[in-house]
Amino acid sequence: MAMQLLILLPLLICALSPGLGKSIQFQDAETYNWMDNNPEWTESGKKIVDGDIALEDDDPRPTSRKMVPDPEKRWPDDPLTGWPLVPYNLQNYPKADHDVIHEGLDHWMENTCLVFQETYILDQPHINFNEGNGCHSNIGRVASHNGQVVSIGQGCKQMHTVAHEVGHAIGFHHEQCRTDRDDYITVLYENIKPGSGGNFNKHEDNSTGVEYDYSSIMHYGSQSFSENGLNTIMPKFDPTMQRFMGHHTGLTFRDKLLANRVYDCIGKWKKVCGANSMECSNLGYMGADCKCVCPPGTSGKHCQHVEGGYYPALTCGGNMTAPGYIETSNWPDIPNPNEWCMWWVQAGDGERVRVTFHAFDLTYRPDSGRCIHDKLELRLQDPLTTGNKYCEDEIKPDDEFVSEGSEMFISFFGATHQNNHTGFSATIDFIS
Repeated sequence: MAMQLLILLPLLICALSPGLGKSIQFQDAETYNWMDNNPEWTESGKKIVDGDIALEDDDPRPTSRKMVPDPEKRWPDDPLTGWPLVPYNLQNYPKADHDVIHEGLDHWMENTCLVFQETYILDQPHINFNEGNGCHSNIGRVASHNGQVVSIGQGCKQMHTVAHEVGHAIGFHHEQCRTDRDDYITVLYENIKPGSGGNFNKHEDNSTGVEYDYSSIMHYGSQSFSENGLNTIMPKFDPTMQRFMGHHTGLTFRDKLLANRVYDCIGKWKKVCGANSMECSNLGYMGADCKCVCPPGTSGKHCQHVEGGYYPALTCGGNMTAPGYIETSNWPDIPNPNEWCMWWVQAGDGERVRVTFHAFDLTYRPDSGRCIHDKLELRLQDPLTTGNKYCEDEIKPDDEFVSEGSEMFISFFGATHQNNHTGFSATIDFIS
C-alpha cells in the first residue's frame, strides 16, 4: 500500500493542479528583459551565454535542440516511485523568498510528472538555489555531486522567472534559438547591443514534433538585448504575434507537451490509468487525471473539436480595411492594464494610410530614454519593420503620420497606469 501511495502521489499532485487550462497573462515587456542586465560570468567563474545559461568547464556553447538531446542531461526516474526526480536544496537561499521558489517548482509539478523534492543530501546531483549574480542556470542535469547552481537574484524573484530557469535545468533551451526559428521570426541584428549577437545563435534541428511557440516561457522578449530601444526580434507574416513574445507568465501548452514527451510522462500516466487511458486528437495528450489535456482552440473529451487557433484573439484592435476611429480600451477613461491594442491597417492599391491623433496621454519616458510602461509603436514602412515608439505627451492633437506604402501597423501596450494616463484616440483615413 505504501508503494502504491508513493507512485500515485505525483499523479494526484498533477490531477489536482489548478494550473491546467490557465489563460495567458501578460506583463510589461521591459520588466521581462532581466537577461539584458545579467552578468557575463557567474560568481564561481562559469561563462554565461544566451543571456542566462551557465556553462560547465567542459561544456561547449549550447548547440542542441530546444530540449537537450543527451539522455544523460535529463533527470532520471526515481527507482522507488518511477517518476523523474529532481532533488533541490534551499539552504543557500534567503528564507524570506522560499515561497517564490516553491511557486515555480509547483508550477512544473502541476503540469508535468516531474517531482521536485527538497534534499539535504548534498553529495548527489541536485539543484542548489542561491541568490547569486543575476539569474542563470545550466542546461539539463549536471553529473556533479556538488550540485548545480540555479541563481535567482534580485529582479528575478517572480514565479515565471523561476519556472524559466528551472526549465533550463531540466533541459530546455531558448525557443528563438531553434533551427526552424527563421520560419517564424526575423532577428534584427542591427538593433542588438555590440557583443550580444551570439545570444541569438541557432541550435541543431528540433525533432520533438512540437511546433514553434511565440508564447513559450522560454522565448525572449521582442526587445531583448536591444541597443536602441527598437525591436531585436520580429515575427514573420503576422505582426500581432509580437504580443506573445516574452510576455507569458507561465508554461504554455506546448511547453508542457514538450516536457511531458521528453520525460515520457504521457506514457507513465497511461500505464497508471490503464483501462481509463484514452487517445487524444489534435496534439492533445492524456494527463495525470486520465483525461485529455487539450491545446488552446480545441475542446471535447478527446480534443476532437477545433474551434479556434492556438493563440487567443486580440481583445483590442484588429484588421482595418476601411477608414475609421481607433482608441485605447475604456477611452476616455484609463486603459485596461497589461493589454495590447493592435491595428493592422490595409488601404487599397495606390492609397496610403494616414492616422490623425485627437488626444495622447501616456506614462512618462524615464531617464533610460525608452518608453517602458506605456508605449505606442507606429510602423509606417510596413507591418513587419520596427517603427518609432512614443509615450508621455510626445504626440500632440492634430499630429498626422502617413504610411510609406498601403499598410500601417499600430501597436499599443499599456502597463500599470498608476498615474491615471488615459491613452489615446485617433482617426484612420486613406489618401492617394
